[in-house]
Parts: sequence; structure tokens; C-alpha cells
Amino acid sequence: MTAMHNRRIAGYALLLVLASALLLTACRQSDAPAIRNLVVICIDTVRFDSFFNETIDDQFSPWIERAQHYENAQAPAPWTIPSVASFLTGQYPIEHGAGQFENEIANLDTGVPSPLRDEATTLAEILAAKHFRTGAFVSHPFFKAKLGLEQGFQVLSNRKGWQRDVEKFWQWADPILAPHRFFGYLHFMEAHHRHTRPPEPLRELLAEYDPITLQQLQDRSQPTACKKTNSRHCRQNMVYNGAVLELREAIATVLKDLEERKLINETLVVLYSDHGEEFWDHKAVQELRGEDSRKSFGIGHGQSLYQELLHVPLMVWHPGLEGKRHQELVSLVDVLPSITAWLGLEEVELDVSGQLLPPLGKSPSKSRPRQVWSSGIAYGPEKISTQSSNMKSIFSIKDDRFEFFDLDADPGEHSPIEDDGLIMSFDTLTGDYLDMNRNQQFASGKLDAEQLQDLKAIGYLQGVESETPPEPEPEQGPSNDCEEQEKDKP
Repeated sequence: MTAMHNRRIAGYALLLVLASALLLTACRQSDAPAIRNLVVICIDTVRFDSFFNETIDDQFSPWIERAQHYENAQAPAPWTIPSVASFLTGQYPIEHGAGQFENEIANLDTGVPSPLRDEATTLAEILAAKHFRTGAFVSHPFFKAKLGLEQGFQVLSNRKGWQRDVEKFWQWADPILAPHRFFGYLHFMEAHHRHTRPPEPLRELLAEYDPITLQQLQDRSQPTACKKTNSRHCRQNMVYNGAVLELREAIATVLKDLEERKLINETLVVLYSDHGEEFWDHKAVQELRGEDSRKSFGIGHGQSLYQELLHVPLMVWHPGLEGKRHQELVSLVDVLPSITAWLGLEEVELDVSGQLLPPLGKSPSKSRPRQVWSSGIAYGPEKISTQSSNMKSIFSIKDDRFEFFDLDADPGEHSPIEDDGLIMSFDTLTGDYLDMNRNQQFASGKLDAEQLQDLKAIGYLQGVESETPPEPEPEQGPSNDCEEQEKDKP
């Protein structure tokens, strides 16, 4: 480990001590109970502007004002493996190594991504070492693909549908509430691929809604998708918006469950999305450059670093903090160090690049604005996004080309800026990100036939053939209605 990383660890240890002391003081003053448990909810493939639409009024709406709402949160990558790995490790993709590809032109249709590097430590591992019970209740097959996302979870349950994930979570959590602390991770997939179905299943999904809701789903769609309101593009976006509504219901259900069990005042709840989804926001530029190795220009995720894929929901419900909207630029890598501070684990040594979220962390000054990075293309040549305040660059490594955007003036990133001064400053910042590289050697992940089939079912690895047979079923295990793995319990 380099001297820079040693300084980073020491610096975060000091920050955690100070932050924990401040929070403990605040909690004592407000007579709020100490936080015992952690619940994390990931809503896969949800873009910020679809989730927070001012026209939505549902059972989740009252919970928004009770949260620490980070309105400028950026995903470290535009697809699941590298982004969730960043959330769980507090490291950027270039550091943790998960989700990389051997070829210069990435293609998740034909290549198995790399797993998390051996030296990386996940949030679940940190909390398990502190005697938390740890369980993941997920609908994404990447968690059982042994690429590192499962590290530290003593129980891993893989089901299809948020209702079943929540049911299994409470079956696990209810018996261990006392005297143990628990970390439950929920990962919902409703918004991931329903909208990619053929035309007739799309019509069947929309037929389930009443006319008023159908109109609302259309009104909330992206203009690029609903130029023709009766088109398949528009129906795809409407189905996606319906899935987002269902996810808001799912989150509200979990929060209400915590409240009914009288756990809401001793549980830290974190909600995030790993990445967004494009609905033809940048189709023209992608077709011009031909960079999407799937040739599916303008839709999906993993193919670019524009804001429709990087600007994501991030919310925290903390029993000792009143709800507040935060405008500061933050990244999903900031969540791990902040969680350990909120849980009072000031003695934990962290090897992270994330910073403490407000109100823990100090707000950056105008002279020294915060920088956050994103990388990890899944379809096409690698790129690096750097955001500093309202300015953003996207650097294409293959072409040695920068694009610059003023997100205040051009939030849709359709009018690149020409400015030599930006080249100088962002070249340095991009170099700072490249310097974080841990120089790990590429190692492709290994999938058995069952894991590969599950991933193909949600649109990945369509051109990959299985090299290993399915693992044999255990002689004794859980019931047949779910995939569950139990690891060593403390």
C-alpha cells in the first residue's frame, strides 16, 4: 500500500472520530436512540429525473421530506457491477477493479467482466467483523455470480420481485432483532428490463393501468422517447415509469414495516440507484461515433457517461436528523465512510476514496470545489467522467478526446464547450483519477451454466457460452422456492 493510501486511511480514521463525536452529542441532545441497524435499498436502473417527478403523489412522497436528500449524487459507473462495487467498497472502479473487460472495446454481450480485486473490503465484511448479522435479499443475478458483490454477506437470498425479497428479508431479520445488530441489503430490479420486452408484452403491461395513470406515465416520459406518443419508444418509457412507481411503493413498504416494528428510530436506512437509463437522450451522437458495441444506440445503460446514466437518487433516513435537501456534489463512494461514522464505528480503518456526506463532511469552498469521477463502460471504448462543481468533462481514452459541459446551462449535455482553459484543468483532474489505479491484473469472472442463464434472461452476455457446469445442489438446504446461500455466521 502506498504512502498516499496510508495517509488516506489515517485521515478517514480522524474524520470518523470527529464525526462520531458530533453525532453522538447531537443524538444525546435530541434524546434519539442509538442507531443499531442498517438497511440499504438499491433500486436498479433508476434515473434521478424519473424517480423525483413533482407530479407524483403516492405513499412514498411523505418520506421524502424526512430524509437527507442528496440531489446531486453521481454514480461511479453506468452499470451495475462497477457501481455497486463502488458503493460497497467506497472506492472508484479504477481502484476496486470490478467490471473491467480484457479487450480495448468493452462488450458485456460477449465478455465476462472482472471480479472485485482480492484486497478490496466490502461494507458487509466491515460490519460482519463488528458482529452485525449481514444478509442480502436481491433480485439481481450478479450477486450470485461470485464477482465480489456477495462478499461479507452471511446470508444471500436471490429471488425475483421486490415483494419476495422483502418477505425473505423479514423472515431473516425478525428472529435476530435482539440482542444482535443487523445489516440488510435489498436490491430491486423492477425498472431494469421490463421496458425491453417485445411490443405485445409492452401493450399487455400498459393495459393493467387505468386511463388517468396511463396519461401520467406518458406525461412523465422523456421527450426523446415520446415524440410520437403512440410509438413503441413511448410505450417503452411508459412501462419504465410504471416500474419506477412500483419501486416507490416498495420503498415505502419497507419504511412502513420498520415503523410498525418500532425499528425506524434505531435503524439507518440508505436508498440509492446504481445507475440510470437512457431513452434516446444521446442517440444521434452515439450513432455518429459508432461507439456502442451492441449497436443499440440511444437506449439502455453501460454505453456512455452522460447524466441520464450517472445522476441517481440517494437518500438517507437517520433517526437523529431532520429531513434536509443537500445540493452539494457527492458520489456513491461517499456512502461507506458515512455509514461507518453514523453507526459509531470510529475505530474502523478505511481504505476509501469517498468523503463524508453532509452533514458529516465539510462543504467544499469555491476555491477548492469537490471532484467526483465515473468510469467503467460496458459497451464500447473506455471513458472517464470528471465533475467539478457545475462543470463536467468526458474523456475518451481511445481517441484522446475531451468533451466539456456546463451542467447549469446545459443539463442535457447537448452543447459541448470549447475552452482551452478547461482542457488544462480537466486534463490534470483526469490524471488524478488515473493515478488511483491499483495496477491489478485483469482476471475474467467465471460463471457456471445456471448463473449465465440468469444473466442472459435480463439481457446480458448473449454471446457467451458456458465453460463450467452448474454447481450441484446441496444435499440439505433451504426450500426450493428461492436461491439461498448461508455462509459462516459469527
